Amino acid sequence: MTIDCLNALEQLVQFELPSDGKLTPQLRWVLMNGHCHSFALAIHRLTHWPIVGRIKYGKVEHVFCRMPDRRLVDAEFAARLPQEDFDVRRGLGFRVLPPDVEFLPKDGWLKSIEDVLIPFAKTRIEEVTQEDGETFHHSIYPFLSLA
Repeated sequence: MTIDCLNALEQLVQFELPSDGKLTPQLRWVLMNGHCHSFALAIHRLTHWPIVGRIKYGKVEHVFCRMPDRRLVDAEFAARLPQEDFDVRRGLGFRVLPPDVEFLPKDGWLKSIEDVLIPFAKTRIEEVTQEDGETFHHSIYPFLSLA
C-alpha cells in the first residue's frame, strides 16, 4: 500500500508501506516528517494515551503520545521531559491536546492515515513498553530520497 508523504524537499510523493508491520528507517523518517499526527492518532486509538503537541510560536509543529510513565513517544524516541517544558506561555513547549483534536489539511497537515498505521503503532508500543528509561533512535537521513 502506498501513502502520500513529503520528501526531503517537502514535495508530495508516494511511499510504499512495509507489508510486515515493521518500522523501517525510511518509515520512521516519514512518520517524523509529515505523518507524526497520523502515528500519534494510531497509538492513541490503541492505548488512549494523551496526545501531546510540541508548540512553536503558538502552532503545533510535532505530535507525540504521552505514556503512563510520562514519556513522550513518537516513531523515533521515547523520553521524559521536565514539567517546565509543558509551559507554553513563551510560545515554545509542549501541551496536552484535547482528545478530539483534528489535524486538518487547511492547517498544513497531511490527510491522516492512522487506520493503516495501526500495525506499526502496535510494533512501536511493544518497543517502548519493553524499554526502561529513555531511548533515542538516532537517525539522520540527509540524503534520503522518497521520490
